[in-house]
Formats: sequence, structure tokens, C-alpha cells
Amino acid sequence: MAIGSTIRTVIGETVGAAQFLLFVGALFVYAPLLSSVVLRLFPSAMASFHDPAVVDGWKFVDYVDSAIPFFVVSVVTELVVSKMREAKKRAADPPIPGNGANLYSKYPSYRLNDTINSMSLGLLQQTVHSLSWAKPLLYAPYLYVWKNWAIMRLPSDSVWTWIMCFVLVEFGYYWYHRMGHEMNVFWSAHIAHHSSQELNLSTALRQGSWQYFFAFVYYTPGALLIPPVVFNALSAFNRIYQFWIHTEYIVRCPDWYEYVFVTPSHHRVHHAANPQYCDKNYGGTLIVFDRLFGTFEAEVEPCVYGLTRNLNSWNPVWGNVHHWQHMYRMSTKLSGLNKLRVLWNGPGWNPTDGGHYQLPAKPAGEKRHNTSVYSLWSYAYVIVSYASCVVVLKVLAAFGSAGAGTGQLTSIEVGVCVAYLVSTTTAIGGMLDQRPWAYALDRIRLIASLIAGVAITYIRSNAAAAVTFRRSVAAASDGDSTGAGAAPGMTDAVLALVSEAASDLIANPTVGVNRLIWASTAVSIALIVSSAVLQSIETRKHAAVLAAAPPPAASASTKAKKSS
Repeated sequence: MAIGSTIRTVIGETVGAAQFLLFVGALFVYAPLLSSVVLRLFPSAMASFHDPAVVDGWKFVDYVDSAIPFFVVSVVTELVVSKMREAKKRAADPPIPGNGANLYSKYPSYRLNDTINSMSLGLLQQTVHSLSWAKPLLYAPYLYVWKNWAIMRLPSDSVWTWIMCFVLVEFGYYWYHRMGHEMNVFWSAHIAHHSSQELNLSTALRQGSWQYFFAFVYYTPGALLIPPVVFNALSAFNRIYQFWIHTEYIVRCPDWYEYVFVTPSHHRVHHAANPQYCDKNYGGTLIVFDRLFGTFEAEVEPCVYGLTRNLNSWNPVWGNVHHWQHMYRMSTKLSGLNKLRVLWNGPGWNPTDGGHYQLPAKPAGEKRHNTSVYSLWSYAYVIVSYASCVVVLKVLAAFGSAGAGTGQLTSIEVGVCVAYLVSTTTAIGGMLDQRPWAYALDRIRLIASLIAGVAITYIRSNAAAAVTFRRSVAAASDGDSTGAGAAPGMTDAVLALVSEAASDLIANPTVGVNRLIWASTAVSIALIVSSAVLQSIETRKHAAVLAAAPPPAASASTKAKKSS
């Protein structure tokens, strides 16, 4: 028995290490070479992400991005319905003590701080995916294998091709998702999705920024048979389907549906931190693979959502990286190359206890993290700040995929947009966490954004004037390529006029640009003042709350010392 257990452990760690090395090689070696190698090997693969024309009979379509407006409307609808039902139920049925009003699905509800955090995490993921290298990194391997190594090219207009692809996509998703829970390095990318202590439609938008970058390892084998147009549609359907299962309002579906497909009941189990529910129900659309591979668990007792070690923060950046801190602490208990074992072992792996897995008990009455701002004006400011992020993200997604000289954003402008999105969502999280540094960061990002915006506006207007000047000079001096028939006096006069006009344009940007800069300056100053005023209000209210709070109860050891 001991030998068999040792062999299984060695095999498990070897497989885990191999998958980790595959991920590292694919991400950190493949990504830098993507633009230079894959572009040369398969230029149409790259072009299909940026060229509006159809390339090789296929064009990448981001169906998930197109579904975001539907997601937002659904979240708002569920939020309104939940608040209406909650108001009625509270009067007739008092909340359960200890964990808030909606424990055990008593009355599903939203907390605005949790919802904003979920949407901030989703916004950061979309920020990463909007960068020019992100989507090719996700799909270019599939396109390359399809063009060069396909064993059989199934017809895209066949129903059986679509059915086969649906099953293969789900099979790949099952193992991709399972590895995202069973290996620390992948769990660090997926943990953000499970960090909420609520389950509602906004939780579906709570995504890790990097979690899809190793998915191609599990999906690319399908390119040996399945056309990219079919994979593109059904992989998007697999993700869109999972939106509606993040809810407590649908208790059960028909038995036949529950047996075959993933339902809200199954996914509530997946998000629960109860010991018997951990690492169960990995399916995205089909539950049959969970039943087949022994990871299925039916919903029996009430679900307690969150992590076994809850994050207790609304900072979306920290939500994406905090598990690396835990892995580092685990690695300090090991020496040499043994430290790497932390990466491919599971989140519950304990290096100091013979490598055994420990699952902390999840108390049903655990208190939820519920810090927030006090003033409605502060909430309004947070919402306006988040709305500005949505606008910047749309600009980044629409114009951030090409370089300078094409009317798109330059690399510096893309960096400014990303810095704005990261700093703003971090400041919002800090405000909700009642962190004093959050308001300082907020004012710094406003001042930096104003300076960057003015600089970019002037640079772009001057660049446009310079281009106009060069074109005018070229047109004026190209009157006769042979020189015959040209009027030197006329040419010199035209050049002088063009030069003077271009100089004036460069020195004095258009009235529209000036108005834009002044308007931006006024808005930024108003927001900076608002941030300072709101910080003062929040500080006073927080001090008043602390002063009114009862003193903490003395522990048993403290009481014993006093009695002695």
C-alpha cells in the first residue's frame, strides 16, 4: 500500500510538473515569439484578428464581447428584482445571524461593494484581452494547427461537425477548468472568480485577468478536425452559457436537464467552500464529464460561498495576485528545487505534513467582508469613476490593436489607458476597503491622467499639422517632375504660404483641441476637489462609527489574567 501510494504521488507530481512546464514554455516562450514567428508562419492567422475582410474563409468574431450589454442588463434586472423581494421578505422573515441576509439562499441579494468588485475584475480581464497580442495568443495556435497539421478537415456546414465540436470544446473546458483548481499556478489565475462570498449574475463577470491564456493547451487538439469558424462560435457559446448558471433564483431544472447539462444548482456547489463541495462540478455546459470522472456532487446542504481563506479585500489587482503570496509562503518551508513543487501541487497541499492535502473547515456562520463607503455621494463618485473606466476600455478595445501611423493608439497611449484602468479600479477597491491611501492614489491618477491627456492631445494635433505640412510641400514642389514648365517664383510663394500656415497650425492647435483640453482640465480639477472632500467626509464618518461601536469582548485568556 505504501509503495503504491508513493508511486501514485510520484506520477501525480511528475504529470503536474510537466503541465506546469508546458504552461511556462507556452506562455513565456511562445508569447514573445508570437508576433515574429507565427506571423511569418501563418500571417493570415494574425490578419484575421485585425483585418475587416474575411481571411482564408474565416474571420475571428468576439461573441463574448458582443454579449456584454446583455450581461449588464441581466445583472441590473436581477439586482432590482432581488432588492424588491428582499424588502418584502425581511419584514416577514428575519435574517439568519452571523453571515448576512442572503445566507443559504434565504433571499438572494446584491451588495453594491461586491458587485462593483466583480465588475472591476471583469473590466481588468477585458483590459488584458483588448491588447493587440492577447487574442492571437488565445487563438493563433488553433489556427496554425488547423492550417498545417489538420488530419481531416470536417465540413463547417455539417450538423455532426458542430455536435462533435460542442463535445470536444466541453471536454477541453472540463480539464482546463479542473487543472485551474488542482494546480496552484493555474489556481492563482482562476481564484479571483471564486473570491466573492455571494453568488449572483455579477459573479459571472468576476474573472481572473490571465486565466484563459493556458486554455489553448486543451483546445488546440480540436484543430486537427474542427474548422476555426465552428470552434470560434462554440467556444464562445461555452462561455456565454455559463453566465446564467451564476444565480440562486433558479432552484432546480427538470430532472433530465439536471442529469445532462450544467445547471445553477450544480454551479452553486462548484462555488461553495463547504468541504464536501470543494473541487466539484467543473463542467461548463455538460455535467456528464463530472459524473464520468468522479467530480460530481449534488446540492444537498446549503452552500457557503467564498474561499477557504477569504480574500477580505475589494482590491481587484490584489484579487488577481494574492495567491502568489500564499505560494511564496509555502515555498519558504521547502529548500532548493523542492520549492517548485508548490507550483504544480494543489491549493490544499501542505509541504510540512508529508505533502498531505488539508481542507480547512468552512464555518456556516463565517462573517462576510462588508467594508464600504458611508456616503451616497461617495458611492456616486465610485460609480462615475467606474463608468470612466468603461469609456477608456472601449477606446482601448476599438483603437488599441494597431500601431502608430494608422490612426490607432500608439504603444505609449495604450500604456496610458492601461495605467488609468488599473489605477482607477485599484483606487475604487481601496475606497470600498476604507484604505486611507486610496484617495491619495485617486488624486494622483487624476493628475497624471490630465497631464498625459494634454500631452497626447498636443502631440497628436502637432503630428497631424506636420503631416499636412509635409503633404502640402510635396504637392507644391511636385508641379512638374521634369522641371520643365515649372514656375519657380510661384513654387516659392506657395511653399512660403504653406510653411507659414503649417507653422501657425503647429503653434496654435485648433479651437476644438483647446476646448477639449480646457474641458478636461476643468473636469479633472472638479474630480480632484471632490476626491479630497469625500475623503474628509468618509474619515469623519468612519471615526464616528468606531467611536459608537461597543468595545471588543475580552478573550478567555484575558479574563483569566484579570481574575488572577
